[in-house]
Amino acid sequence: MLSKSELRKEVARKINEIEDRPERNKLLLEKFKNYISTRNELLNGYVLSYMPLPDEPDISGLHGLFNRLALPLIVGDGVMQARAVRDLSGDLVEGSYGILEPGRDTGVVEPSEISLIIVPGRAFTEEGARLGRGKGFYDRYLKRTSAIKIALAYREQIYPGIITEDNDVAMDIVLYV
Repeated sequence: MLSKSELRKEVARKINEIEDRPERNKLLLEKFKNYISTRNELLNGYVLSYMPLPDEPDISGLHGLFNRLALPLIVGDGVMQARAVRDLSGDLVEGSYGILEPGRDTGVVEPSEISLIIVPGRAFTEEGARLGRGKGFYDRYLKRTSAIKIALAYREQIYPGIITEDNDVAMDIVLYV
């Protein structure tokens, strides 16, 4: 089994080698839409999503589907908050790690107000184990909410065994193409 560091490097290499990413992104968005169409209750609260980095599936096309969208904001050392986003073009600024994130003047969304979280990750198992980027922002946040956690990934990110620790939070659903 690969170490976490080795697995992160291998996944990054595999993602960079994907030649049909735009088509696969469309398929992934359709797979999510089909899933959510049978689970409308997941849209009753806020949906916490994220702005994808260049080496992640482009899920930004989903953001317009949600009446109540929240995106993460890093507010301190290891601290992530969910912030309400009403205008994707006006509410976002370049923030930590070069990621577009809500401005500091956006409203805080409490973990109890969130019904669904779309969680980024470097690798996943089909059963829901997740390997993040190693900073622990999401694992710490996910422990504070009972929202359904879903990962949207490329098949190159799916591995049969991922080293997990007590502080790692599993996904409820992993959809991949």
